[in-house]
Amino acid sequence: MNTGTEAANKIARRIIAKYSLKLPINIESIVRSLAKLLFMKIPLDGVDGVSLNLKTPGKETIVVVNSDTPPLRQRFTIAHELGHIVIPWHIGNIVDHVENGQSKHAEHYYDIETEANMFAGELLMPLGYVSSLLKSECDIAKAHYILAETCLVSLHASAMRLSQVLPENYVYAVINVNTVEFSGKTEGTIAKILEWSSEFRHDSYDYCEKHYSLLTGTRKIHWWLLPSTLNVVESDDYDWRISLDSIINDLGGSEEEQQAFKKSINGVIAYANGKVRQNSNYSINTLVAACVQRLKDRTEFKDFVNHPEFHTFISKKARALVEKH
Repeated sequence: MNTGTEAANKIARRIIAKYSLKLPINIESIVRSLAKLLFMKIPLDGVDGVSLNLKTPGKETIVVVNSDTPPLRQRFTIAHELGHIVIPWHIGNIVDHVENGQSKHAEHYYDIETEANMFAGELLMPLGYVSSLLKSECDIAKAHYILAETCLVSLHASAMRLSQVLPENYVYAVINVNTVEFSGKTEGTIAKILEWSSEFRHDSYDYCEKHYSLLTGTRKIHWWLLPSTLNVVESDDYDWRISLDSIINDLGGSEEEQQAFKKSINGVIAYANGKVRQNSNYSINTLVAACVQRLKDRTEFKDFVNHPEFHTFISKKARALVEKH
């Protein structure tokens, strides 16, 4: 976490202390005490809110929230705009896109947008509360739901907040009927997330250590804890290249397609190896787990990972890389 986002979190905690705030926080009343708050349609695609005249001498600060967005999203937008008001170096006029928790501004706006989002997350869902919730509720899907209901935030906002607090190797998705509404993962997790708006596959992350789920209306919350280590599976002494060629030959395709596929596989494994090698627990078993995370749940590799020789190949390849290191 950079110094700007750390400062934003500290400012949010000071606001909570200054106003003796309790959950769910009455964010609208705080903003009204510091600025003129307006709700209206904003005729610009993807714009959630606007802050005008920030720290401008002689001018009243004005906050405009897009009334076309859902109520819980408006609530997060108000908290985001409050961040712009109270973070000292946020000045002038700022047009905000907080959809999907990401800034759509030009690059030089990225830092202040990230800071405002971090401020909003800490204010509406304080770290102390989130940490205590996770200690008392071991079912992550249920904790996700409780966090959203208690803090009056969306399932998306609460998922992002949990992903900032939980350790690596967690992935999540919220499914509406049978479609992936949104998905994500905790920092350091190298597994691919489920594609948004895609059809949900019920065998997703079937290699996980734990799977938590909770149905709420037509939506189902899913959290998976993925293994950080997997046991090595080697049944003979031949080289990993022979195993890889055997699998690719079984899958078929032209020689050109097979060579391209082989490059793709080796590229994914090289990426996983680079990530795991940075950790102190770098080993064959941790690299095998990282490779499985990276290759599983990707349509283009489905037949490859389901091949009977897949785990043997991954184990041999991991051993070769670790011993080389």
